[in-house]
Amino acid sequence: MKSRLDRIDALISEGYTLNKIWGFYPDLKTSAGKSVDIFGSLFRLAGPAGFSWVAFFFPWAVCVQIREWPFFYSLFIIHYSLFIIHYSLFIIHYSLFIIHYSLFIIHYSLFIFSLFDTILAIFFEASTSIASLLNLLTCYW
Repeated sequence: MKSRLDRIDALISEGYTLNKIWGFYPDLKTSAGKSVDIFGSLFRLAGPAGFSWVAFFFPWAVCVQIREWPFFYSLFIIHYSLFIIHYSLFIIHYSLFIIHYSLFIIHYSLFIFSLFDTILAIFFEASTSIASLLNLLTCYW
């Protein structure tokens, strides 16, 4: 870790400048003002400071060592924005669950009431009561 930081310090002493874009993304420029790709190509995995497996698997430990606090700011923003999205989806899911089962209860209570109405019509000897009972049963089953 120290050797990588020494390499960055050597580049800065040669005239390179190290700035941050938006306070997070490092931008290394030559003395001529041209940007240098600090991460290297995708398959090479090496920039001017090299690649660190420790920094890859434990970025929070490395950021504490070099006092890179914007890493934690971005982690905080990402974590709590995902928490808010998850919680809002949780609330939407269970509100839809409640709406679904309230409609379920209304649907079957109407079925029971119409069945009860048909049974009452049978007892009062209405002429169409058996036909309406059969129609009612075919509609619900």
